[in-house]
Amino acid sequence: MRFGKIKKIVLIGGGYLLYHFAKESRRKFKIDIIIGPRHKNQKIIGNKTLASLVKNLGKNYFIKDLNESFLKKNYSNISETLFLSFDSPWIFKKELIKKYFFNKLINSHSTRLPQNRGGGGFSWRILNQDKLGFCSLHLIDSNKIDSGDIIMVDEFIFPYNLSKPFEYEKFQLEKEIKFQEEFLKRIIKNQDFNLISQPQYLSTYFPRLSTNDNGWIDWSLKIESLFNFISAFDDPYQGARTYYKKEPVRLKNVNLTKSDQIFHPYQYGIIYRKSKNFFLVGCNQGSLIVTNILNKNGRNIFKDINVGDRLFTPLNKLDSSKNRVYYDSKGKKN
Repeated sequence: MRFGKIKKIVLIGGGYLLYHFAKESRRKFKIDIIIGPRHKNQKIIGNKTLASLVKNLGKNYFIKDLNESFLKKNYSNISETLFLSFDSPWIFKKELIKKYFFNKLINSHSTRLPQNRGGGGFSWRILNQDKLGFCSLHLIDSNKIDSGDIIMVDEFIFPYNLSKPFEYEKFQLEKEIKFQEEFLKRIIKNQDFNLISQPQYLSTYFPRLSTNDNGWIDWSLKIESLFNFISAFDDPYQGARTYYKKEPVRLKNVNLTKSDQIFHPYQYGIIYRKSKNFFLVGCNQGSLIVTNILNKNGRNIFKDINVGDRLFTPLNKLDSSKNRVYYDSKGKKN
């Protein structure tokens, strides 16, 4: 398919990729940017928010709801206009897609499709040690999430030594920027895109995660799964949680070893050795190496840790951590 001559690009959502696309594409196109409350004050570069960075890149709209009233007022005629979604906080309604966007609305998705639809991408990948990386653009042609025909895709491998979400994000970002450049070149030249359908029977969906709600540590997990779980909620997130004595703490920058000894299940979570720079925790089929254990104020309390004490998570916290968390344009729903 071809999109025809494009004069305006409308960017919907948030994140660094939206900002970068706006910055690069404004040289050739008029730019509109539609942002919800959840993304408006998102820190993109240092302490600079998305709202401040896109201020002079195009016409900005800060709205709570992407409804028909807004679309009718601003986008009744979409001739020579292309719409791109980057982490949109809105699910586009089927009737509005057909009326205002049909075959002109594209979503940027950074995992394999039709597998791995939904959010929380890097954390889910780390949990499963998935090293296959993807950049993809697909049409939004219904209200089914991430289900439209793929118009462009690239595949790569994440380096084996990446373990934290921010490391995956940084590597993905490098690939996405090159991918965006290629897409812009093809749009400028009005090149043809070969559509790739997504077979529904291969699809999988995983929801967004919340570190505070879903990141409670289960000390019965085998050491590899435990390490992956804690890493999945590491930087840029607050860190996976558990309890030390009677206070909740967060673990970051952990490692593992399987060369020390085997532990009985009752020993899981016990701090059995402490050195100058780290302490060891007995786990299922190995030991967790901990250097950073943060209290509720974010202070590393490593010096206060005593050998023989236990890290533990109450059952009610583990049970509640399985509850699904929902988000809208304002952020996490209460």
